[in-house]
Amino acid sequence: MYYYLSIFSEHAIVAARASVMVYDDGNKKWVPSGASQGISKVQIYHHSVNNTFRVVGRKLNDHEVTILVLPYKGCFFSPYILISDGVI
Repeated sequence: MYYYLSIFSEHAIVAARASVMVYDDGNKKWVPSGASQGISKVQIYHHSVNNTFRVVGRKLNDHEVTILVLPYKGCFFSPYILISDGVI
């Protein structure tokens, strides 16, 4: 019964369309996340039972997951970039 309640305790609290990028250390540049290019729908979910959050991004055209992040202490967001531990 708890599992049933737990699944439905998570809901999106905000959503945005974005170009999700990852940093390629080898080439020293930002590249699109995922196999295909395109805009993603990025949502922040809140789990009300556990009081936890996660960030999920999926491509609009094929629903490929482009980002899946569990924010933690020391991690913060801006409209343009996810910064984790001060490393961009």
